[in-house]
Amino acid sequence: MPEFSVVLRGYNRHQVDELVAQVEGTLGRGPLTGEPIDLKRFGWVEFDVMFRGYDRFEVDGAMRRYRRELAEKEGVELPAVENLDSGLSLVLGDPPGEAPRHYSVIEQIRREHAFPIRMRGYDRGQVDAIVARLWATLGRPAADGRAVTVEELGPAVTRHELNHLELTVVARGYDRREVDHALGLYLRELLDLQDETHR
Repeated sequence: MPEFSVVLRGYNRHQVDELVAQVEGTLGRGPLTGEPIDLKRFGWVEFDVMFRGYDRFEVDGAMRRYRRELAEKEGVELPAVENLDSGLSLVLGDPPGEAPRHYSVIEQIRREHAFPIRMRGYDRGQVDAIVARLWATLGRPAADGRAVTVEELGPAVTRHELNHLELTVVARGYDRREVDHALGLYLRELLDLQDETHR
């Protein structure tokens, strides 16, 4: 059974524990108290965010692993890029199956924004990827205080790209309204940056 850190704002612990017990029982690694869960119903699950809940980043990682295991049990082949960091890997050119080169930056982005997960929302990998490139474009500092650069995470995001950005809507994606709001704020920062460069 996976163990998760408790943080100030995290997923509802009771909801997570309940789902973990159900999945572990379905996979034959623990007692099954109710009905087994299938891949389809697993994709519909949402967790509430509460005070002193489980670390969302850790839980999301466990849910990705469970999804793969349930798919294998049902004989379902998931798309090769179906994981939280697929969008980032595609943008940065990381080899398939390998962790993104700047995974710590993505972890930092996820902690800072803490976008809620919805039954239908924006693809998390795509959102993480565009925000990582925005941080590089804006010269935002990483956790170690060093600025994230476009040389590492580029190409730089342009106003045109951000204005015409189309994100895929998937099961268990980031809340669309909150992502749109955050990208709107980044667009303002981008415009301010461009104004300063042209002065």
